[in-house]
Amino acid sequence: MDRLGHAVEITKREPEFHYSILFLDIDNFKSINDSLGHSSGDQALIEIAQRFKNCTRTIDTVARFGGDEFVILLEHTTKKNPAISVANRILTELQHPFILKGKEILISCSIGIVHGISKYNNSEDILRDVDSALYRAKERGKAQYEIFNIDMRTSTMSHLEIEGDLRRAILNGEFFLDYQPIYSLEQNHIEGVEALIRWRHPFRGLVMPSEFIKIAEESGMIIQIGDWVLQEACTQLRKWHIEFPDSDDLSINVNISGKQINQKDFAEKVKDILHGTGLDPKRLILEITENAFIESQSLIDELLSDLRKIGVAFAIDDFGTGFSSLGYLQNFSVDTIKIDKSFVDEVVEGKKGYEIIKTIILMAQGMGMNTVAEGVENSEQLEQLRSLKCKYGQWFYLSKPVDAKLIETMLKNQAVLKAT
Repeated sequence: MDRLGHAVEITKREPEFHYSILFLDIDNFKSINDSLGHSSGDQALIEIAQRFKNCTRTIDTVARFGGDEFVILLEHTTKKNPAISVANRILTELQHPFILKGKEILISCSIGIVHGISKYNNSEDILRDVDSALYRAKERGKAQYEIFNIDMRTSTMSHLEIEGDLRRAILNGEFFLDYQPIYSLEQNHIEGVEALIRWRHPFRGLVMPSEFIKIAEESGMIIQIGDWVLQEACTQLRKWHIEFPDSDDLSINVNISGKQINQKDFAEKVKDILHGTGLDPKRLILEITENAFIESQSLIDELLSDLRKIGVAFAIDDFGTGFSSLGYLQNFSVDTIKIDKSFVDEVVEGKKGYEIIKTIILMAQGMGMNTVAEGVENSEQLEQLRSLKCKYGQWFYLSKPVDAKLIETMLKNQAVLKAT
């Protein structure tokens, strides 16, 4: 901080003086401490620091900023974008494995960069902006660098604003649910619904999940929001079961985040909600993304075992978009696979999407799992999915997400059709 403050002061007197800042964060460092112990983590930090020094000049400053974060100050930088050259050297250097407790470990880092800027009045503003660039690098997939631009500051401010608004929204009850029907492709009637959260912002109007769910997860507020969604969804389905006895086999899908799964009392929360609402556990399907399954496998196995005993079912959401292979299916003790829209978009015979969906369906059938195709947008896709024996489908061609009242109308009409 002293050296950075010194650089800022020099630029005030000498505008031609250039410097760059790199903010570095070790990717997934916690896993090293958790798996190999803190002594190995400390050793890794020492070796990482030495590699950083090897990538810089003797006049540069390399500092451990705290935890697994480092800052590099490059002074007297006249060459265009020197920070990029240093960042690339560091990323290349880290491709060589580390030896920890006799094991080869690959470690990567994400890097934010601010360079060649003489308009800063203090070091805190620089660190704020370089941290925004680092955040963007991690958001894009880690093990890479990102150069700060003014849009990132705007994005950061928007992020903070939404985070503050979310806290108010939880207190004021600004959320509501829409429901998207899930159809049996064979019988062409509604078998279930997926509960989808919406936010009625007092000034911005309707805010869709894509704009706030990630921020809710990062802030931890997803736990409170997720608990509310589960309570609301189970309450609504129980109401429908009472009002429409012919639809007592209707199920409801509720999306669960990785943060919720990591809560030790999550299974008990689900049981309490089911008991409190009187909903049959067999009518609740919890959707967990493929990546969450992989990242929290042991926790999910325990969760599956505990809740499966009372009848709760599980689905893999967005299957095919994660980093697992189809062969990984055998490790998932789930009831349903939801095939991602990106594959359904290409469900035309002769295209890769068609073959992938065909393979997923065959494997799922062999393991006693149901399949739901997401993203059904036209009659051609629908007929192809039927020909492939996909059991269920959802999306705009079948029905857009609608409010509870419209679902009730659909259930009434469906009951009339069954009776005739």
